[in-house]
Amino acid sequence: MAFDFNKTPLRIAAFFPSNATVLDFAVYGYCQMSCFFCFANLNRDVHDKSLHKQNTLEAFFHQVELAEATQGSSVGYFLRHRYPSTLSNTTDPFQREEKKHRVTEAILRWAKAGRYPIQILTRGNVLFEEFDRYRDLIVPGKDAVYISITHESDASRKKTEPGALDIESRWSLAKLLTDSGIPVTIACNPYLKEWVPDKLRFVERCAAVNAEGIYCENLHFTANQMEVVPKHFERYLAHGTPLAKVIDIEMREWSEACHAAGVRFCPTASYNGIYGPLVDHDLMLSKQFGGKTWGIQHEMQRRCLEVSSETGEQFVAFTWRDIEAALHSLGVVNEVMRTNDLRGNFSIVSDENAAYRAVLGPDAKFFEILRYFWNHPWDNQRMVWQSRQFRIPRLADGCYPLSREDDLIGVYDSEASILTDRVFDAAEFNFDTAATLNSITKGLDDHGKVLMPV
Repeated sequence: MAFDFNKTPLRIAAFFPSNATVLDFAVYGYCQMSCFFCFANLNRDVHDKSLHKQNTLEAFFHQVELAEATQGSSVGYFLRHRYPSTLSNTTDPFQREEKKHRVTEAILRWAKAGRYPIQILTRGNVLFEEFDRYRDLIVPGKDAVYISITHESDASRKKTEPGALDIESRWSLAKLLTDSGIPVTIACNPYLKEWVPDKLRFVERCAAVNAEGIYCENLHFTANQMEVVPKHFERYLAHGTPLAKVIDIEMREWSEACHAAGVRFCPTASYNGIYGPLVDHDLMLSKQFGGKTWGIQHEMQRRCLEVSSETGEQFVAFTWRDIEAALHSLGVVNEVMRTNDLRGNFSIVSDENAAYRAVLGPDAKFFEILRYFWNHPWDNQRMVWQSRQFRIPRLADGCYPLSREDDLIGVYDSEASILTDRVFDAAEFNFDTAATLNSITKGLDDHGKVLMPV
């Protein structure tokens, strides 16, 4: 079969702005690791995508040059300001075909020359087999490596990840990298208890190879992906997207094991923020990239957790003014951008396009674009709303309260422990007495200012 390349090798990451790495470099298409749970491969099967046989490396560099030269390009903005990029969040950059095409090698050489920070996501293969070839292209203090290790032994790995590097070699690769001064995160992603029955033993192995920490996410599928999972693996569908209470128990056990072994714990953003000082997601990534990460969601979680701990309040109210202050503290530059560049990353409801364009126009300041999405959570899930700790307070008549600046008021719930779409009503939340980051809600009456979404 002819090899498959990616038609869109350079893009803003799908979960921006909820993720610390903003851009995704993904030149390889179908992934040869053949993990049955692979989103990239399953999504291609879902949409019946045909193979793209033309190597897109040339297109990648052309897109980079065009983006950096185009005024208002959001991709150019993140490249110029040297935000960390992922290589790659969809298909493994060190799959077997790398020995033939050397696309990853070319990107790493470019990134080294231009000082573009890179987070490499891989299961190893060619990086381990030809380590000396790539070692000098991965730069300590600029780059980091995320190694997926989702099984305790090869007995189960061979069945579910048949094209991937064996487990012991992945641990050896991690040690080779850390001995070279390159930060490593071990990713138990996706996690399934059947594959990793002993969390503490797994964490101790992370400590033994001097990994910075562990990233963890449960095995999960979308409804469409479930339809195309190979029949031989259908028994795993029952494990996909487990009950929230099960997730809580599992994540707390991971957190405690990491704490005991002195390893940082980094669950996905949806689970982060409720484990207090045991969670060091933003700290770990900032250290890996010399302090330069996006991290807005984790910064807000950290601030709200601090306020909740100091005041003893379960709920912490905040609004766009607090988000903007956090952006400034992270050193985010507020430049003019093309508004449609970010639309696809946020939008759920296409009918909102007309209102979006009418409010912002073709170009707007970056913060104003983000502010629009902050104030339209029913149209997107990409601001802090993706976290389980953040809620949208709602009055009994279905209206949403607003601050004096006409921005929606959000609520951080320090005790949130079950994934739910529940929203607050007036009986649950007192706007006059709630602790706030910037005293936004002081002076509001019992009903506050309200907005009824269309």
